[in-house]
Amino acid sequence: MRASVAVFIALLFYSQGMVFGQDFVVQSEKVFLPTEKAKIKVEQKGSRNYEMCVWKVKEPLKFFCMQEDFARPKIEGTPLREQLDAAIVKSSLAKPTHFNREATSTETIFEYLGMQKITVSASEKGEEREIEIGLPGKGVYLVELRSEVYTAQCIVAISEILMVEKQTSDGVLVFVANRKDGSPVQGATVSVYSREEKVVEGKTAQNGIVQLKCGYRPSFRIFATINGDFTANESFYYPVAVESVKCYLYTDRPVYRPGEKVYFKGIARLLKDGTYILPLQTRVSYAILDVNRKEVAKGEVEMTRFGTFSGEYTLPEECSLG
Repeated sequence: MRASVAVFIALLFYSQGMVFGQDFVVQSEKVFLPTEKAKIKVEQKGSRNYEMCVWKVKEPLKFFCMQEDFARPKIEGTPLREQLDAAIVKSSLAKPTHFNREATSTETIFEYLGMQKITVSASEKGEEREIEIGLPGKGVYLVELRSEVYTAQCIVAISEILMVEKQTSDGVLVFVANRKDGSPVQGATVSVYSREEKVVEGKTAQNGIVQLKCGYRPSFRIFATINGDFTANESFYYPVAVESVKCYLYTDRPVYRPGEKVYFKGIARLLKDGTYILPLQTRVSYAILDVNRKEVAKGEVEMTRFGTFSGEYTLPEECSLG
């Protein structure tokens, strides 16, 4: 019986949106501090004219819960497109050439911040260009570039906080810190979601940490908010096997002389959905190795109804010491 080892992997990313507009790519590669100038990057071939539209996401938590992938926001073919157009209709700011002027969505999680026409020049072989965007302060923004034929969006975030988390089989440990100096942030509300379902919520202590208990899930969406500031991560937890047998094996004493009898005992449990239960096996195969990792004995023993097993082995009079 082999004991499997669980491996914890946290993938942290936020505001690295990359959306292809067929012949150009728009992306934002970092979260900006309020003191920094927010920028996006455009990868294209040749010189192009765009209409650049910007919206503030008023309810970022709801927005990210609606996304399949944090890194690539999906707008077209979803209710979000009508909400974006409805925000344009309600605004008196400069409008793009094409949008649904009949958009009547009464609820929109977006605030339209206007449109400006820009020209981006690049070589015919293709280059990446950086564009500064004037944004009013902390928040999550959707930036959309429109060519004559194609449209592409990316998320731009301005935040003073960051979040690091560690997920286990029964919960998640979250640390919220100041993005500039790494100091802990007390009183941040941390919400853990499984897609659109809120699983658990709590507030960070003076050390910036909150430990939240919840059942096993392969991934979580974790959000932190405080005083209008917002950050988000998506965390993944990959055990080697979601269902795996764990075994604790021990002997009756730590040291033996050649020719003495060794008694061993094991306790086995099946890890399933983050909970240990009695295994289904009724017999256990074992192998005994010497100090050179050479097999000197093997066999099978019965497992009790309590998930335990035991056996014995007599050491040879002449055996490797170690």
